[in-house]
Amino acid sequence: MVLLDLEDASVLASECAVALRSLAAPSAAVPILALCSSAHEIDPISINVDAIIDRATSSDSLVEQLDLWRPVSLEPTRRIAKMFGPGPIAGMIERLARRLEPALANLAQGVIDRPEAHRLAGLCGTLGFGQAHAAWLDLSLGDESVVSDVRRTTRLVLSAVARGL
Repeated sequence: MVLLDLEDASVLASECAVALRSLAAPSAAVPILALCSSAHEIDPISINVDAIIDRATSSDSLVEQLDLWRPVSLEPTRRIAKMFGPGPIAGMIERLARRLEPALANLAQGVIDRPEAHRLAGLCGTLGFGQAHAAWLDLSLGDESVVSDVRRTTRLVLSAVARGL
């Protein structure tokens, strides 16, 4: 996870986020969070970060917000790979990542493809990414209030995939 300080530097933070995303994996996939005193006034998508955390929040709230971005465990996926062999599962994970990237870009543009969301929910669930599965499934069923959860869990899956099995 990368935490950027946005005080009077949102343009610089945006440039930094774009530069991080252009790096090779796993660096390109890490969640990028921004710390800001006016978090409610800034759309994270507009400055190329995954989330904005309000610096004026209590320390307990800050810990809770950061905890949402804790890396996803690959243990369920590793167990699946032990059952079916690493080759087929690695291929499925690679294909999932190739589908999640454009889906994340579509969400950033406000485009929700419910059939694709349903397919992604199935793939995430099959490969052991339970939180992403639940978020994509809710979105596929029409619950647009989960878009931020979908973005968060998708970024965490992409980061986990970039770390490798």
